[in-house]
Amino acid sequence: MTFTPANIRTLSIAAAFTAALLFSAGCRKPDPIDLTSPPADSPVKVEMPETTPPPYFGLSDVDSVGLFTPPDGAHLGQLLIEGAEYDASFGNHQILHHEGTLARAIFFNPNLSVVAGRDTAYSSVDVGTLVVDSSQLKKIPKLYTPENSTIPTRLGIQYLLLTRDMILDGGLMYLGSHTYEWDCNGGLPTGNSIRIDAPPKLRVIYPTALQFLHSSEDLHVRWFGGGDSVSVLIRSLEGNLPGKVLVRLAATVNTGGMVLPKSLLSLLPQNQTQFFFTFTSSKTGTTHIEGYPRDVFVQTTTSHTVLLTLR
Repeated sequence: MTFTPANIRTLSIAAAFTAALLFSAGCRKPDPIDLTSPPADSPVKVEMPETTPPPYFGLSDVDSVGLFTPPDGAHLGQLLIEGAEYDASFGNHQILHHEGTLARAIFFNPNLSVVAGRDTAYSSVDVGTLVVDSSQLKKIPKLYTPENSTIPTRLGIQYLLLTRDMILDGGLMYLGSHTYEWDCNGGLPTGNSIRIDAPPKLRVIYPTALQFLHSSEDLHVRWFGGGDSVSVLIRSLEGNLPGKVLVRLAATVNTGGMVLPKSLLSLLPQNQTQFFFTFTSSKTGTTHIEGYPRDVFVQTTTSHTVLLTLR
């Protein structure tokens, strides 16, 4: 079968908190944050991290190095495509570089739960054969390992193609400014394919993972590519992996750069010197698939994650 025609609508990446950053650092009251940027830089909006969705909605079971960016929100139905780059240096004056492409689809059943340790998660369902462009996604188990447990629980089925460091999986590569087409044959009623555009590939030019930066100075960031807008996630370092989101910023107009003010950088946790800065640009929308009880979230993303050292 194929999906019913997509009614893809572009959503704003930057839903806005334009006021000062409100998360605390220690017990000190933060100074107001000046988000004024030179004319050459993109207007910046600061967003508070939203409530983190349950971890089984994410990608940790298929992405062991944190190369890809989990979608925002607890979307029960997901059709995701992402092209990602990752640069990090862990004190050896060398850059660890990864790049890859991910296509992932999953359909959670809101009426069927699975007990995983002390948690309760939704089961995911098999919808037949899924193809993006001419590449068929592999049908693999969706596994979830609850906190304080080492035993994964199988929640059901997910669909995946994962290309990493030029090891091709099904011939899928992220193509900027390309229209991707999803098709399904199997468990849901037939219809037409779902199409969504991909933003141009984004790459950070400055700073690099080898540079040491100062939280007492504004950070001028430069990139090329990306779509109409660019978001920045600042995440903690947990082990060698990206941790929780500390703050989210959005350049509502993509001019190829932004200024992260020192008043914001100085509020990051003082007991850490390294943070993951993930720059993303996305096309997102929702569509309804006949036979599935919830709207399906559809997204194409280009991202570049850089581990930065602040002193």
